[in-house]
Amino acid sequence: MKSTNSSHYILSFIIFLSSSLAFAQNVDSLVVSGDVAHLNYAFDDAVEAYTEALSIMEKDSVDTLGIQTLREKLLLSENGRNMRKFTYEPTVLAKHRF
Repeated sequence: MKSTNSSHYILSFIIFLSSSLAFAQNVDSLVVSGDVAHLNYAFDDAVEAYTEALSIMEKDSVDTLGIQTLREKLLLSENGRNMRKFTYEPTVLAKHRF
């Protein structure tokens, strides 16, 4: 009977570790995709990825430093998205070969 209880605890611990690892990989992949989108000036995609990662972290994590860092990244991407409104693409009037 004692070995059954210990194997139950071991199995529960393994399930807990695997779920924690899956959580970390999902959040990390969202943050990486947000970083890539931000560096490529795809601010809408970055905001979407950061927002999804932040909602997961705020619900399931106690990593306050990670949450704060993610909020800063989200703020920078939102700022980039807002600043893009002040840019324009020039109209090409003529194409010449030099």
